[in-house]
Parts: sequence; C-alpha cells; structure tokens
Amino acid sequence: MRVRYIFLICFFSLLINIASMYNIFFGICSLFLILLVVIPQLIVKTVNRAKRKDSERSFAVRNLAEYGSQKITRSMNKFSILFSLAVIYCAAAAFIFIQINRKDAVRAFMINHFQFGKITLIAQTLSILGYILFIVSLALVTLNSIRLVRNEEIFAGK
Repeated sequence: MRVRYIFLICFFSLLINIASMYNIFFGICSLFLILLVVIPQLIVKTVNRAKRKDSERSFAVRNLAEYGSQKITRSMNKFSILFSLAVIYCAAAAFIFIQINRKDAVRAFMINHFQFGKITLIAQTLSILGYILFIVSLALVTLNSIRLVRNEEIFAGK
C-alpha cells in the first residue's frame, strides 16, 4: 500500500479519535503513528535522492549519500523503528485499559457538560469508528515499517 494512503488513514484516525471524547488518547497515539510513517519515509527519500545525484557533490550530499552504509547505523535505524513500534503497542494497550476502566467517568463528564442527548450517541459511534481506524492504521504502519526494514538500504544494507 502506498505511503500516502497509510498517512491518510492515520490522519483520519487522528481526527475521528480526537472528535470522540472517549478516544482522545488514541488520537494522541495516532499522531505518533503519523510520525512513524512520515519521518522514516522522509529520510529514505532524502538518502535515495542524494545517492542518485552524480554530478559534483558537495560535502553534505556526499555524507548524506553514505548514510546507512555502516553496520552500526543500520542496526540503530532498525532498533529505532522497532522500539517505536513497541512503545506504540504498549501505549495502545495501556490506553485501552484506561478507557475500559474510566468509561463511566467520561460518560458522566459528557452528560454533565453537554446538554444534548445526541452528542453522547455521536461520541459513542465515533468511538467505535475510532477503534476500527486506529487498529487498521496500527496494522498498516506495522506492515509499512516491516517493509522499510526489509527493503530499504539504510536498514538492510544491500
């Protein structure tokens, strides 16, 4: 799947989860999913463009083109991606636990501060949609990260 579609799914997950009062923590976690998609993609594209440039290269372009050529750099790149995924999975599990335990408190807050009965129904519907979008975006980001670690030169060292 193309990165822009993964980015859009993560962005919609962010918007839906922030709009739902129940899933605000998933919205925050979706922001980190967006960063986990954008930052490695930006680094990979920049390094690949620097490698394609054959004319007289400046010092910065030469150094950028050599990024990921040492084994320790590739290992640290892999570690950072895998550590980020592990932290996001742990945060998602913690947020699910918090949400299940505090759902009544959030519902009471919404009833006390919003006088419209339909807002809680809309928030609950957005909550279910937010769960689905978050799980889909988490799976897609994981698959994208695995693809990057296996295929890109700055991670695999081809």
